[in-house]
Amino acid sequence: MSKKFLLALLVVLITIGTFGCSYIRNSNNVSSDRSRMVVSSSSSDSNVLPPSSNESVSSNMFTNEEIESAKKIAEAYYKGTTWKPKSYQFDTTNRLYKQYSSKYEKDKLIVFTVAIENSEDPPRGIALTKADTNSDWKVVDEGY
Repeated sequence: MSKKFLLALLVVLITIGTFGCSYIRNSNNVSSDRSRMVVSSSSSDSNVLPPSSNESVSSNMFTNEEIESAKKIAEAYYKGTTWKPKSYQFDTTNRLYKQYSSKYEKDKLIVFTVAIENSEDPPRGIALTKADTNSDWKVVDEGY
């Protein structure tokens, strides 16, 4: 192989490795619209982080109480697993939201991206739904 080809290949691989496969664990993308921010007021170690800047406006469909209620169900779910959640972020960009938003009404679907303390893996997602406004949240899916 020629040296020019190897050099070009090296540049392409470095570019792909740098930009194509990057993963940012603790993104600082916070919505500038403070009315959309949802922060947990519970005294537990886990928090609900503010929505990300690329999140749709659908987070306005839920009150803080509804999000806290869903978070409590998610916390109970994770107590039965080996995962130790560090934070919960309401996230309409999560793969689970995209998967279930066509199946459930958007005002009855909450998805959190969950940062895990005891794992080097990417954050997990957990999808919760409810039958109507008076029913409790239930977990319909969880994973990467």
